[in-house]
Amino acid sequence: MLSGTKGRAEGFLYWDDGESIVKSFSTHKYYHWRFEYSSTEEGASLSIKTEHSASLQIPTLDTLEIFNYRYHPDFNSFQLNNKEIDIDVEISSYDPNTAILYISSEHLIKMTGKGPFVLKWEHSEEWEAQLDMHAFAFVPYWATLFVCRFMDPNGQMIGFDVYGGKSGKRGKKNFYYAIRNDGIYFGEKRGEENELIESWDTPCIDASVENMALKASSVPTGTSSVPAAACGKRVVGYYTGWGTREITEDQIRRLTHVIFAFVATQADGSIGFGAVSNEPDQGDAAAKAMQRFNDLRSKVRTAKSGTKMLFAVGGWENSQYFSSIAADPTKRANFVNHVANFLRDQQIDGVDVDWEYPVTGGATEGIPADKQNYVTLLSDLRTRLTNLATELGRTVPYEITLASAAGEWTIRPGYDLSGIMQYADFINVMTYDYYGAWGSQWGAYTGPPSPLFYGSPPGFSGKLNADFTMKYYSCRSGKPSKLNMGVPFYGRYWENVGAAIDANDEMWRTADAVGGVYQGGYLAWKDIPTKGWSRDSASFHEKTKAPYIYDSGSRRFLGFENVQSLQHKVNYAIERNLGGLMIWAIDLDDYSNTLLDVISSADLCSGGSGDTSSYQCVPIDDIRWWTPENSGPDTQIKVSEVYGHSVRILLISTVFAKGQCGKSAPLINGYYPVCDPDDPGYSCCGPAGYCGSGSEYCTCEMCVDYRTNPQKILDPPTQPTRPIQWYTMNAPEGQRGRCGSSVPTINGQIAICNPDDPFKHCCSNGGYCGTGAEYCECNGCVDYKTQ
Repeated sequence: MLSGTKGRAEGFLYWDDGESIVKSFSTHKYYHWRFEYSSTEEGASLSIKTEHSASLQIPTLDTLEIFNYRYHPDFNSFQLNNKEIDIDVEISSYDPNTAILYISSEHLIKMTGKGPFVLKWEHSEEWEAQLDMHAFAFVPYWATLFVCRFMDPNGQMIGFDVYGGKSGKRGKKNFYYAIRNDGIYFGEKRGEENELIESWDTPCIDASVENMALKASSVPTGTSSVPAAACGKRVVGYYTGWGTREITEDQIRRLTHVIFAFVATQADGSIGFGAVSNEPDQGDAAAKAMQRFNDLRSKVRTAKSGTKMLFAVGGWENSQYFSSIAADPTKRANFVNHVANFLRDQQIDGVDVDWEYPVTGGATEGIPADKQNYVTLLSDLRTRLTNLATELGRTVPYEITLASAAGEWTIRPGYDLSGIMQYADFINVMTYDYYGAWGSQWGAYTGPPSPLFYGSPPGFSGKLNADFTMKYYSCRSGKPSKLNMGVPFYGRYWENVGAAIDANDEMWRTADAVGGVYQGGYLAWKDIPTKGWSRDSASFHEKTKAPYIYDSGSRRFLGFENVQSLQHKVNYAIERNLGGLMIWAIDLDDYSNTLLDVISSADLCSGGSGDTSSYQCVPIDDIRWWTPENSGPDTQIKVSEVYGHSVRILLISTVFAKGQCGKSAPLINGYYPVCDPDDPGYSCCGPAGYCGSGSEYCTCEMCVDYRTNPQKILDPPTQPTRPIQWYTMNAPEGQRGRCGSSVPTINGQIAICNPDDPFKHCCSNGGYCGTGAEYCECNGCVDYKTQ
């Protein structure tokens, strides 16, 4: 509202689709406000008159924003219809930099009829004139379209403001608007807004009401009370577009960032509210997503907590177009422009790219070029958003974040971390869904959805835990400050569960399939008690730092997170100086915010600053150990089918036949193979030349422990010092470990023993490689290390 000493403004909130509004403002459902404002040095009053065209849900007035307010207010009282009301001064504030008065309170005015409503307040500071333009705005963001007309004190209309921007039309079309000096123009394509709806004689000045509103609301206001924010660290919460629980301002105040998931991506690179899963009966998915998005945005602004709001594109079931979008310059430009337009129209703070996954591991497999194309996509996006911020006069850069995989088998081929880090503000690492009742043979194995540490039985990969994943990202990127470790506010359960795999460890069990399918699913933390589970009956697995419940009577198993496990994750993030924690998803918590309390109160700043790291990083980038992926056809790998945010799941067969190591093992890319220091299940090379864990592999005289000291990978010689003329461990029976004239020659030469092998460099007179007197000092023995 214009505010000299008096002013008027009025607004129309339309429920109809954009097409009807373009054709006619007057014949469709609307809600109409008229605002009259007056002020003196002592106080101000705002009269609100309302009417509506049909039986509509009457919205609640939660927030008033008065631009270029002429006072530094020191509020003495608030009255509504001459009755005293309490307004929390912490959320009723004045920003002297933008001269904007915010009066915010949940249900400030509950509109139960056609008014009038009169809100009065008193202040005691001196009159201080600001700019010539003064405007009032009330924006009900959850509706289709809101048009506000601004008048001067004499009733002369001088401008329009439009909120809601892009809005749904019939048949999935869209309309756009443009504010120009002579009115509002609409059109079905951006840049082609040619249909004039209203006009006026008095031209708008360059610093229009719309631009003032953009600058005022497009950057978060207020100061965060989240401890992590004090040093620039983060508590990030996703909020789903399909959930049932609505986010609260209290939850928002406990976050540094809130991310709406998801805005749907289309094949041509365009984005918009719509279905983001393959579930049937999603006719109202777009409407529900839009309603939840707008409700979130309104509450973020009302909270005035400095919380940044982003939106996510993609997800497990809506990433199928990213590969072609990133590869095609036209589609890529379309995607980048749609993201920029969405940020501009919705006036929020950034985008979260949730491509699941580049190259491999997602519901839809990609191509090798995805790895570089992803960097190109982010580079283009960063350039466009930097330019957009300049165009709008935004002082805080737009943020670009990523949601990324947890499994090395997806990260290594799909993510150029050094390239990505140039353009991403931070990465939300999805360190969950390592175990679940998947629709395949690997769904048989119970376990925690998000184990913090390795604690699996023999035969399982040692990389199915958050510790491995965060170490990998931190070491490979060198940027722990840009990494948020994901925590799930949900659990996963199995039915038809049998005996424990290890009698000494009740966590790990196998389930029986029904019709070839393993039965189970996903369960929000808030729903656990209502679905037949008692949290009080949970056991805590010390190795993985994860709770679980096994009900032998019903043969059901539930792995989940609780306060105890989350506190371990908080401590881990502090100890490893991570940039923050990420929650999937905030609307899965209970109504007491039990889990959020643990995360939001974390003193992440106590872990240090910058990119200092306490991880012992592997000193090489290439793979010099035999893995299931690179060692032969008898390896078994599982790609999971999961809900929402997901990871690829790997389970190594108990045979692990090709996990050889040492100087007698077959070379890998010209190097002697070692054991993977980052896989606690297979990080030590035992005397028999196989990788494993435990004392027989790690602490014996002939053992090599690469996990404790990854630098041992570089111990010379790392490559053969002479051409290979010895049989390696993958040789046929009768040749493996043999030497001398009694065995077949190698390339026409007598088989020798490897002089680089400290344990098998001598050939005995019986034709076997080894060390000691019976191999090196007997009559007929040959020590090839000395030859």
